[in-house]
Amino acid sequence: MFKAIQTHNKSLMITVLDTVESLILSEEELERYRHFRRKLVSRFKETKPPKLRGLSSRGIGVMESQHRKVTYRMKHRGMY
Repeated sequence: MFKAIQTHNKSLMITVLDTVESLILSEEELERYRHFRRKLVSRFKETKPPKLRGLSSRGIGVMESQHRKVTYRMKHRGMY
């Protein structure tokens, strides 16, 4: 799974997810897994690593330091 995300290879990730699904034994775990799988597959484009986006891999400290302000603003709490 890590290799699929690092290389941004969706077909490899789906192969891994299919393999994991075959190892699940209980219905409860299978339902939780399917929910996780749907979220991961639908948001796969957001897992693209910074290196493949043309960004430096040193981090995005500016955004991390502004996280609280952004989340409050997004939740419509009137803060900036």
